[in-house]
Amino acid sequence: MGAMSSPGDVGVVTALPGEAAVWSRQEHDRLRVVVAGVGAQRSLQAARQLLADGATALASLGVAGGLSFALKPGDLILAERIGCDAGPERVSADWNRSLLDAWISSGVDVRLGSLWSHAQVATSVQEKQQLAARGYDIVDMEAAAVAQAAREAGVPFVAIKCVCDPASRAVPAIAMRLLRPDGRIRFSVLLPALLRGPRMWRMLRCMSEDFDAACAGLARAVPVLGASCRT
Repeated sequence: MGAMSSPGDVGVVTALPGEAAVWSRQEHDRLRVVVAGVGAQRSLQAARQLLADGATALASLGVAGGLSFALKPGDLILAERIGCDAGPERVSADWNRSLLDAWISSGVDVRLGSLWSHAQVATSVQEKQQLAARGYDIVDMEAAAVAQAAREAGVPFVAIKCVCDPASRAVPAIAMRLLRPDGRIRFSVLLPALLRGPRMWRMLRCMSEDFDAACAGLARAVPVLGASCRT
């Protein structure tokens, strides 16, 4: 795995159950994957708990919004720069290099990119374009919080994201209403939405297809991240 030694026991923070599900058939005894739920505060708490439980490295893994028009759903991004309102957060350059080399050697299509961790979902195409103009390729809500926990503890950190909604597509207003704080679906919102007719069906199907493509991209990343923990 390049020049870097094993990062040890890695705590992996995801926001949604669907993101964590990519690990179901590829577990590793030195990885612990948790579903923190939506938002920075939940991810920060989950990361700190992983550290308290013995993790010696942290990873933020999940879907992200595309800001670059060159990116499509399913494109895998390894963050080399993370920004947020509180200031920049750092990633482990050595671990990044090791992972990138291993993915390329395995034939996995991945690219380095800049990630903006937003306090809220970037819903409109205009908002996405504004973030892209500042030099960011993707946007999420959780990575900077996990990076903060890693920085405070002095442990390595990486952020592995896969594009879900592309830059050309706004996030429907219903998207966040569909999610409970723990990341699970609110069926009390979904079922009435389905009764609104074909236009809503098409919107929900598009969201589902984007999410499935993003999770498939994350699944391609799993074996290499797991291998990076081996001694």
